[in-house]
Amino acid sequence: MDTVEKKISSMIFLGLAFATVACASTSRAGGESTLDMRGSTAVASAEPALLLAGPAHLLHVNADRRMGVTLYRVSRHEGTSADCRAVRQEAVIDWDRESDLLVRKDETICVSAARATHLSWHARPAAGDLVEIRQAKN
Repeated sequence: MDTVEKKISSMIFLGLAFATVACASTSRAGGESTLDMRGSTAVASAEPALLLAGPAHLLHVNADRRMGVTLYRVSRHEGTSADCRAVRQEAVIDWDRESDLLVRKDETICVSAARATHLSWHARPAAGDLVEIRQAKN
């Protein structure tokens, strides 16, 4: 890896680290506790894989936009990666990856990438349905 690539990799890593710290709150206004969910995973395939099964509010997903990361919203059947196997192009989410995205209890969010990349994400449980939330495991 040449010096320029090392510097770019370091900048991307630092950017992800700062983004993680910037949204690291653990309480809401009034001191109410939240059960934030955070994850990071390597995505190395155009084959969609599980990112998050609802119900939840997906707060952001950080990834290098040059790696062709695509997010899909599909029907939740098992709340596992099996939900992502039959994903169709129509399920692509048009989302800025920074504003809150509501994932309903009958939905799963899947992710794929054109090139190998690493991504991180941050979500909060949707009110009242904590027992139904599942998240991708690394």
